[in-house]
Amino acid sequence: MARKVRFACFAHAEVELRRLRALWLSLQFGFEVAGAQTRARVRGNKAVGVSPLTLADGTKVTDSHYDFIGQTKSQMPRYAREVIFVRLISTLEVFLVDLVRDLFVHDSSLFHDQKKILEISHAELLGTNDLTHLRNRLINGELRQLHSKGMRETAKYYDARLRLGFASLGLDLATFWEMVDRRHLLVHRLGRADEQYRKKYGYDKKAALTISPEYLELVLNLADQFIAKMEARVSEVIAPPADRPDRAADRIEIHLEAAATSTEGDLALRPGFVFVVNDRDVGERTAVLRDILMSDQPLEDGGRILELGGTTDETDSYVRELKRRERRGLLTYVILNKKRVKHRASSRKLRAPEEGVLHAVARKLPAEPWPTGIHKEIAAELGISKSACSRAIKVIRNDPDLYALMGTRSPPEIVAEAEQITAAGAAS
Repeated sequence: MARKVRFACFAHAEVELRRLRALWLSLQFGFEVAGAQTRARVRGNKAVGVSPLTLADGTKVTDSHYDFIGQTKSQMPRYAREVIFVRLISTLEVFLVDLVRDLFVHDSSLFHDQKKILEISHAELLGTNDLTHLRNRLINGELRQLHSKGMRETAKYYDARLRLGFASLGLDLATFWEMVDRRHLLVHRLGRADEQYRKKYGYDKKAALTISPEYLELVLNLADQFIAKMEARVSEVIAPPADRPDRAADRIEIHLEAAATSTEGDLALRPGFVFVVNDRDVGERTAVLRDILMSDQPLEDGGRILELGGTTDETDSYVRELKRRERRGLLTYVILNKKRVKHRASSRKLRAPEEGVLHAVARKLPAEPWPTGIHKEIAAELGISKSACSRAIKVIRNDPDLYALMGTRSPPEIVAEAEQITAAGAAS
């Protein structure tokens, strides 16, 4: 039975959009509470309205308490919405570039083009004895071009090269392109509409463009729809991976130390490094280092400690890439530990009985890549076993809702901090 295509870029984009929505809601709450508490202090004669508002260390926030109260009503929320909006459009741009890389890894035949020529010097060609370097060079060139172009050029690329035209998604493209153009004006003209925008969208106001709460909600919903529709369209157009025998029992974990001595060697240690896997079930296929990279810890001498986890075919194929580059003097590496991980029952069973543990561990996790031994530190801090923490991390990594909790605080912690701030304000 064929499996649905599900690339990592979809989950990453979904998590980012959830965080942006949560950020806006949190800031709304913060502005309302801060403004209300400041008004209460002034009305209760615990603070002079015209006196400067300062932090505990004496840093001045505003010239007066009255200024702060006014700013939390309109100016600060408006600036916050504009910053969130700009990042939202950037999230979509990054998503579209990442999806191209994931599609290349899934099926490089999508990028076959007899008209495009890859230029390469004699020295570079003769110094390469495998196709991985050339594959990386090709896809990195495509990605660089997309990064340097705007969203409209990326849309043309999707339509012409990948058969994934935006028009086929069934979205309100008029609003979609308007928000792209509005982001451009906010970034480059602080929202001042130019003649082209005014003519195109019938904007006749003298005031600069901004982002209202209603408009932010609209574009957040539209971005959610864009990701979902693109995933459905990809599943229609791209052939799903063939079913393979369950090799969960064939999982290998490797700790290794590596140091690059060249640019090409450094690329092989980056999460986006593309390499060929000699898969015993389906033959040659392409993979990305981030798919098997569990943690990445930089060292003071410039080296790195990598923790890998994957099938024997995946880990062996990557180590072979390192060995080839070591022979050419591009990097050095040494395997510190290698072990076979026994098959366990699906970790999804952990979620119901240990939901509290999952949430607690997720909030303690920093942004990826995680340093080696992060599960030991979190386990000690939470008072749980290292194995329980490690299992929880595996569940979190594959669950967008749990992944979105990383680095956040629990509601009790937020309430406790608010109470501390209130108490400190009353005391002063």
